[in-house]
Amino acid sequence: MILAASTMILFAACNKEENNGYTINGDKITFGVTVTNPQDEGKQALNGENKMIYFTTGDQIIINGTACNVTPVAHPAFPTSNGSYSPVGQMTADVSSTGAYSFVYPASIFTNDGGVYRATFPRLARAINGQLGSTNFAEIDPVYRPIWPMYYGIDDISNHNGMVELENACTFISPAIKYGPAWATAVFGPLSHQNYGDDGNGNYVPSPTLQITDGALWSNLKLHGPAHLDVTNGEMVMDEVVAGQFDTLIWGAPQNAFVNDGHQAGLEQNTIVGIIPLAPADNDQSKSFKMALTFRASVEGQTYYMLFISREKTTTAALERNIRNYLRLDFDNIRQGTQASIVSYEGGAGVETYANNVATNCGHITFNNRGDLYVAASASALQPYINQYVLGR
Repeated sequence: MILAASTMILFAACNKEENNGYTINGDKITFGVTVTNPQDEGKQALNGENKMIYFTTGDQIIINGTACNVTPVAHPAFPTSNGSYSPVGQMTADVSSTGAYSFVYPASIFTNDGGVYRATFPRLARAINGQLGSTNFAEIDPVYRPIWPMYYGIDDISNHNGMVELENACTFISPAIKYGPAWATAVFGPLSHQNYGDDGNGNYVPSPTLQITDGALWSNLKLHGPAHLDVTNGEMVMDEVVAGQFDTLIWGAPQNAFVNDGHQAGLEQNTIVGIIPLAPADNDQSKSFKMALTFRASVEGQTYYMLFISREKTTTAALERNIRNYLRLDFDNIRQGTQASIVSYEGGAGVETYANNVATNCGHITFNNRGDLYVAASASALQPYINQYVLGR
């Protein structure tokens, strides 16, 4: 899915040329600007409904090397927009003697290294909620604040018409979970002595709701670290290569990241757990990914804490700029074959051992071809497994 494609929003210009998107007054030029999507450092906000970055008061953009203020402008195409929160804005800069202009956004994440714009993708990042009406990046702890770089270039202003449209200089990863009663019965059934889904008598027993808390992503691609903006194609490029087998990105789930059983409504529900910006990798080289999730669920008054570690998967598909890529976890389809061949409790020790281990320490289920699940009745009992299998990698 392409994240946002806001095009053809005409800005009413004030100079003699109509609808060219800019006004020249002496040695200053004022542009109308809109965006393709979300971004960082304290001033920007993501509007989940429109999947677009909204400018907020105090935002800045680098125009030809100088940080300039962006003033939000209310626009009728976006009913929630106003003079302090809008995907449409105005910005004023010095007139270029060459007629060329570059726009690098947001100013706060970049450093200008002799004309090369550099930024750092964090190792710890908060996944952004694409469902909320508004997410203000300023409210994300700076330690976990992601970056969402954007760029636009004009070679010759005399040949330019329309607004400046900032384009995403990154690609996007979104964990997506399909969840249903077969998986819930395998995990929670031995603990609650309850089967989930259709009980055979026309009644449906819904699966316990999962609340996602954190995750990790491993890849042979560089996921974090210093990067620079390649203005020839408008993409961020990582400056380093992976040291060792894989690179690790630790991410926090958005608030209220719940996964529900969609089968009761006759749907195979895929829940998208946030948006994570990364540098593009638009080549056909082999790319491997492995993911971990921590989550919890309440079952008959007891809260269970869980860690799932997926199998490694490989693809040659490009991770292109401005494209949202889904990493799918199947917490649903385990019905094929006998359950014994699909699910292994405690390395073959059985369901009773699994239930006892959950109560006393931590239980372990292997879902063949999908991954390993660790289940505990307390967060403290699960933590050593997180330390060993996630943080210690």
